[in-house]
Amino acid sequence: MKYFNKKIVSISLMIGLIGAIYYFNPYKVNERVMCQLRDGKSCYTLSLLYRNNNMSEEDIKKKINYLKKGCKYNDMDSCNFLGFIYANNMIDGIKSDFRKSMNYYKKSCNLNNGASCYSLGVIHEKGEIVEKDISKAIKLYRKGCNLQNGLSCNILGDFYKEGNYLEKDISKAMKFYKKSCKYYPSGCILGYIYEDDFTNFSQPDFYFYTYQDINKKDNFEAVKYYKQTCDAIWKFFNERSFSLRSTPCNNLGVHYERGTGVKQSLFKAKEYYGKACDMGSKKGCENYRRLN
Repeated sequence: MKYFNKKIVSISLMIGLIGAIYYFNPYKVNERVMCQLRDGKSCYTLSLLYRNNNMSEEDIKKKINYLKKGCKYNDMDSCNFLGFIYANNMIDGIKSDFRKSMNYYKKSCNLNNGASCYSLGVIHEKGEIVEKDISKAIKLYRKGCNLQNGLSCNILGDFYKEGNYLEKDISKAMKFYKKSCKYYPSGCILGYIYEDDFTNFSQPDFYFYTYQDINKKDNFEAVKYYKQTCDAIWKFFNERSFSLRSTPCNNLGVHYERGTGVKQSLFKAKEYYGKACDMGSKKGCENYRRLN
């Protein structure tokens, strides 16, 4: 009887301990259990607990182990992340291995990860790791775009615009550029395509000379897409304190100052110049000071 009572007490203490752990960190407990039960997404989630910067050797091992488990259990994000790690040497102690990277990207793309299909497309387009194969690259970009990867859509737009690998077709190019803006608003280039006048804009020559031949001048559309892109970039900047680029915000400010494509508002112009300035645009800072 005493033995039986002791056993009950021991079990109760164990249950209480598990309950305490769950109370203080239920997230970790749940994810670890699910990962052990071969749920790949839970393994991937656990890998994100270990940040890429300033990780100990033990943390690195745990992160990679969780990612490998996730990929083994067919989590596409785990496979994609491993592909990225081995391609970019982004974690100390993990050497670049392009063959491994390509294999992880391949599995991830087969699991319908659009970003991995894009990365594989780039590999086949460049021909640095494998033999150059443009038809395979295009096929992968199409799959990536269909899986809502904006970079894939944008590259297909460029191919149709330039007529290098696909027959030149501006209407098809615009179709893919619009898809790119939908799936990847911070990288949208339609504002530049619809722009009517680049005078006094902080517009790099690259965009002007790359897209001016499309000849879709429409200030209302330019404003619409500049705003979409600026809002996405500003959100990213506030979340990560890192700027992708600031040009669309400055250019939107110019439209508000001029009243082109939108009702004139110096207040709004100053707001967007300020955002551009905060994200590192010299032209944005100059314009903001001028209206201040």
